[in-house]
Amino acid sequence: MLKLFKQTILYLLVMVIILGCVSCNKTDNTNDNVNTDSTTEVEAENTTTDSTTEGEAENTTTDSTTEEIITRVDKIDIKLDGNYANIRVNYNINSSLLDEVKSFASSYAEIVDAQSLAPKKGGSYDADMAEILVGNVGFPESDEVYKTLKYNEVKVRVVGNKLVVAGCDPKTMANAFTKILKILEEKQDPNGNICLDGDFVIDMTFGAPLSVLPVLKGLYPTTYVDTGDDCHMLNFGRVEKDVFAAYCNNIAAEGFTLYAEKDIEGNIYKTYTNDKYVVTAIYTPRNGFAKVLSQPLNATALPTKEEDNKYTPVANCDTTITQVGLLNDNLARTYNGMCYIIRLADGSFILVDGGFSLEGYEDRIYNILKKQAPNPNEIVIAAWIITHAHDDHVNVFESFFESYADKLTVERFICNLPSSDQLVNNWANEKQGNIRYTENFRNFLNTSVANVPKIKAHPGQEFYIRNAKINILFTLDVYDKTLDDYNNCSVVFKFEAEGKSMFFLGDHDDGGALLSKTYGKSTLKSDIVQVAHHGLPENSSNAICRVIDPDYAFWPAGARVVKGNVDLFAVQANKYIVALGEDKIFLAEDNVYVFTLKDCSCKKYETVAEYLNN
Repeated sequence: MLKLFKQTILYLLVMVIILGCVSCNKTDNTNDNVNTDSTTEVEAENTTTDSTTEGEAENTTTDSTTEEIITRVDKIDIKLDGNYANIRVNYNINSSLLDEVKSFASSYAEIVDAQSLAPKKGGSYDADMAEILVGNVGFPESDEVYKTLKYNEVKVRVVGNKLVVAGCDPKTMANAFTKILKILEEKQDPNGNICLDGDFVIDMTFGAPLSVLPVLKGLYPTTYVDTGDDCHMLNFGRVEKDVFAAYCNNIAAEGFTLYAEKDIEGNIYKTYTNDKYVVTAIYTPRNGFAKVLSQPLNATALPTKEEDNKYTPVANCDTTITQVGLLNDNLARTYNGMCYIIRLADGSFILVDGGFSLEGYEDRIYNILKKQAPNPNEIVIAAWIITHAHDDHVNVFESFFESYADKLTVERFICNLPSSDQLVNNWANEKQGNIRYTENFRNFLNTSVANVPKIKAHPGQEFYIRNAKINILFTLDVYDKTLDDYNNCSVVFKFEAEGKSMFFLGDHDDGGALLSKTYGKSTLKSDIVQVAHHGLPENSSNAICRVIDPDYAFWPAGARVVKGNVDLFAVQANKYIVALGEDKIFLAEDNVYVFTLKDCSCKKYETVAEYLNN
């Protein structure tokens, strides 16, 4: 009996072991089916070890010592509970996108029949909460999308129980929001519920030249700006200087060659090129901002380097600066169109702006060039710099080139014309006019003088042109305020030759506040200043002039007493310039002033005719 009992117990133990093994095999087979059959595309990327990018690899768990596989279901359910949806919109974006996010949240609320759905900025992380995440809110789900995001992309993904909208361009993200809303409506079931899974994908791009830029982990732009002429800019906001340096290293590692670099009082400007693109990197310590611009080389030329600047001086050809009076009294105004003609040591010229297009004004410019050129039959304009596209600065170009294009050579135009997007905040009564001026002049450059190289000006650029050097110190690229006044998009630069210097402000009209915060006297100090905006209005600041500390001033105003019976010399903001003395102030009116740099002598002619006949 005892022997039979022992046999029975042994038999039962064997059966238990066999059944246990069978059970284990069934369980293992079930897990394999889940991981291979129902894994989403995003899961497949996360569990791949051979083809992942560097960013993905850092977030991929691979351990050959364990058989545990962690899976995640990418699925977001938008269910109704009374009149409210069980999901919120959480954002962390630049203020330029805020209106788009609010509009999206409002439209989303209408779709799900929610009475109220105000988007929330940031907040604590809740892994169990279904959310729509707009921008890089710092949650794991948004981090996962951003780590594979190129700088010119907008991506929409379902990650876990969250819908992530990643990108930085307001227009493209607004288009993505529109697509999301349309799909949400289409996916609603009869009860109003919506289910999105890992197959829900939206990919969009913007600013094609930005696609060549490398991505630095943890560095993502806050805003994107189309700056015109197929030039696109990313603003990374405040970054540490060493992070900016690391990104510049990434640009070089991407196959770009450093073309030029300049450090001006801690402001770092670098230009990189490859066979198709030019990339400009900017760091400004006054606010810690880093910006990167990309533009095709077929849309811009490059500044001439010092070692490539070859020329032969002409005997008895002094370097001079001529201020041309272009009084526009036909419009009952007394501001004249600004025009400067700089003759260089080889007899070629640099021109700055041009003026109005009133009858005969193009002849004035040409006849002065003809008089000053060593050979009047071989007039060469080595560079024509345009500060901005207001009519009193550029309208003469069309008539000038219609009359004289075949009688002279222009080697390059230098300017930075804003895009229409950059002008949306201009003063309402001037916005459409400013857009029209800009686009008309851009069209002129691209058609009437299409064969002449154009250079998109950026701060930090250094031009060596014959015996002159030009440093671009300010363009709209580094104007970090709202551009309500078009004049503040003026290109600001310093001209140097013969041991003397002249500071050109164009119509830059914020009193130089940004300039004087960006640079000190070692950079701004100049012998001559071009008075900004034809003379400063009341309540303006003359801080920039005090730092420039000039000995002479070219004043591009049509008269001392202007519209409204205002005496420009009596305006408080102009008193600093007036204090130089009338013999050192060259008020344009309808005169011609010729300033010789080597001895700082200046001759005044009452009319253009008097000068030409002298």
